[in-house]
Formats: sequence, C-alpha cells, structure tokens
Amino acid sequence: GTGASAMTDAKGRYRVSVLSGPQNMKAEKSGFGPGFGRVSAIAVGETACDLRLVKPLLISGRVLTKGGAPVEGAVLTAAWYGQGEGTFGGTYSRMTTSEADGSYALQDLREGLHYVNATATGYVLDVKYQVAAGSENVDFNLTKGARIEGRVVRKSVGSPVRTPTVSCRLVSMQAWEQNQVQVGDDGTFVVEAVGPGKHFI
Repeated sequence: GTGASAMTDAKGRYRVSVLSGPQNMKAEKSGFGPGFGRVSAIAVGETACDLRLVKPLLISGRVLTKGGAPVEGAVLTAAWYGQGEGTFGGTYSRMTTSEADGSYALQDLREGLHYVNATATGYVLDVKYQVAAGSENVDFNLTKGARIEGRVVRKSVGSPVRTPTVSCRLVSMQAWEQNQVQVGDDGTFVVEAVGPGKHFI
C-alpha cells in the first residue's frame, strides 16, 4: 500500500527504501516502453532488482466525428494491465491529444494489449478494448452527447443534500467507466456528454 521512487544515475543504478516483503517494481523513461520486475525485500540490508526497458511501440489513428470531420484536442489514453509472463501485474498508462487533422499517436508503449479511449468536450467517451501496441489506423468516431440534470434532495422534506458527487454510467458499461460530477450547494448537478441508452445514477 506504499510506494517509493528514485532517479537512476549515469550508470543506470538506483536505490529506494521500502518495507520488507514482496515489491512490484517499474522503470520508465521517455523513448522506451516500461520495464517491470518483482523482488522480495529483506528487513535489513539491500536486495538487487534489475529492470529492463523495452523497445517502444505506439498506437496511432484519427479521432473523427460521426460525420467524418476531424476532432482537434481530443484526449486519448492507453492503459496496460500486465498481461504476459513476468510482468507481475504491473500497470501503466499513456496520454496524448489529437492534432488539427484528428491524428494522434500514443507513444512509449510496451508489447501487449491496451485499453484505449478517446474523449472531447461535448462528445461521448469512445472506448476500444484489447488494442495491441504497434497498431495503426485505430480510429475513433465520437458522437455528440446529451445531458442529464437534476437535484439531490432529502426524501422527507425536499431540502437539498450537500453530497460531494453524483456518478453516472451507461447500464452496459463497467463501474469504473463512469462520469462523476460535483453537486452544487443547492443540490443541483449536470452530467454532460451522455450517450444514448439507460443509465445508472
């Protein structure tokens, strides 16, 4: 439940202080795919764990509207969840934005399958699962979103409840793929860029 970090020196050496027991390790540097390792740290003394950065791969494509117009400034995220032997459940993510022609490139990825999504103001989140690093022409077609608005009130008297957030997700989506918005002092909330279908609020 704790983490520690350090910078390597000119020879690639590092030292971190951690609790004794199993440790998941990750090394990252721009221009490389991340390296992972696992070591069991002893209570007193040093334990060695070498980490190997890998050849970088990318995922590229375009972000367009349903009508085929490019979307500039869309935010794209790729997340990797340590599928392969020897990765020990390691995770990492990469983020970028689309250019004026809608093109994007998520860089410094390691080999494996990624969860990739694209979002832009006023558009519904678009998600692609199990996208292999190195894939090209991974295009997203964004749909203009609707909005859901309402109030959070006490059932007995109808007075506003100052709850911090309201969560909204499409029934067919996973719990972690939800929008979360702030609730005003008067109990009002607005969820923007909502896609078609039934939602949990």
